[in-house]
Amino acid sequence: MKLSLSGLAKMSDLKMDRILPIFSVDEDANKVAKIVRETLYPKVPKDSKKFLEAVIDKFAASNILVFEFVESPNLKQKVNIDGFYLQPNVIVLRRNQDYFKREIFTLAHELGHYLLNQEEVESMDYDHFALGTTSKVESWCNSFAFAFLAGEKLDVLDQLPEIGKTNDYSFEEIKVISQATHLSFTAMLTYLVRKGKMSGAIYGRMRKELEDTIQAKKKIRKKKKRELEKEMGKSSMGAQAKPIQSPLFVSAIQTAFFLME
Repeated sequence: MKLSLSGLAKMSDLKMDRILPIFSVDEDANKVAKIVRETLYPKVPKDSKKFLEAVIDKFAASNILVFEFVESPNLKQKVNIDGFYLQPNVIVLRRNQDYFKREIFTLAHELGHYLLNQEEVESMDYDHFALGTTSKVESWCNSFAFAFLAGEKLDVLDQLPEIGKTNDYSFEEIKVISQATHLSFTAMLTYLVRKGKMSGAIYGRMRKELEDTIQAKKKIRKKKKRELEKEMGKSSMGAQAKPIQSPLFVSAIQTAFFLME
């Protein structure tokens, strides 16, 4: 893929030079996020997919090419990587049709790798981050991603009291912040346990309850879809989702095609 993108860049005379500076893992991730947010964070409606599209457009304006791919549902061996960064300025992102907020977090995480100019491919795992078992680079990128997406709501989260039964686990407060940002409930639980505001036991229990709820809703959606398709006499094999295309990628394709004519 890296060779293909490099070849496409050469064919289209696409300038792959990075615009944003390179930061260090020793710099404060929150402060870097605040700086970069001014350039790359779009102001769009709350819809997660539209926000993802707007972020990809913003990245393109700063010469960061996001290549989203949609995994075929027929593949026996599924991809176990959500995304990765390729020097000098390419981010490859796997579509997460069920959880756009997770895909958004992955994109922000890979932006962190771009800012550090560090290619490091490993599966992003909220639990590893919460327990502090990730590398220094991965921890920095996760912290950056959270601050980048939380914005001013980061202070609100930091001011929450210790999460427990006595305050109903601050469920409503966390829910409001999740609705006001593009951070998932799971991402915020991860942040809170890292900040010492939630015990590992509470985190594990709430994570399991969330995952069970998500899977139950997913099964209901699939069942309703099958029933509707059956009523309408349609096949259950729906059309595969189309990837979001970066304006940078579209421009490169068009230019390369024009030069080949």
